Amino acid sequence: MKHLRLTTLATGLILAGCASGSNAGSDAGLEPSVEFATPEIRAALETPSHIVPPEVSNRAVVARALEDEYRATEEFERRISGRIEVAIFVDASGKVQRAAILESSGRPALDRAALNVAAVIEFTPARDGDRPVPVWIAVPINFAQR
Repeated sequence: MKHLRLTTLATGLILAGCASGSNAGSDAGLEPSVEFATPEIRAALETPSHIVPPEVSNRAVVARALEDEYRATEEFERRISGRIEVAIFVDASGKVQRAAILESSGRPALDRAALNVAAVIEFTPARDGDRPVPVWIAVPINFAQR
């Protein structure tokens, strides 16, 4: 039985997945392709308070990606959980243009999985009054089984 939760917070989102069963793949042999947040990205996360943050508009797709990405890791098979904080650049149309790791789980496979999940998220545009604007947001992603 699968239990997936997606909760929106003022500071971003929390994507958490819990699943039972075993359909794990292996990421052995994959080259790490993880981008880490630069000081410039970290500074860009300081969004002015008058900006209305973007909201997730495809929750079901994100929940499925969360489950699929976690199950494709060796960590799933070994029942290893992890929390990754991802910086996501959302353009003025609500599309994810870039994602980088703010805080690693310490597990490259989970970090890659978190970036893959971030890539499928669609947002409503952030707003400055009536005008859509691009923003960087912080998104914690948690992978766990129970």
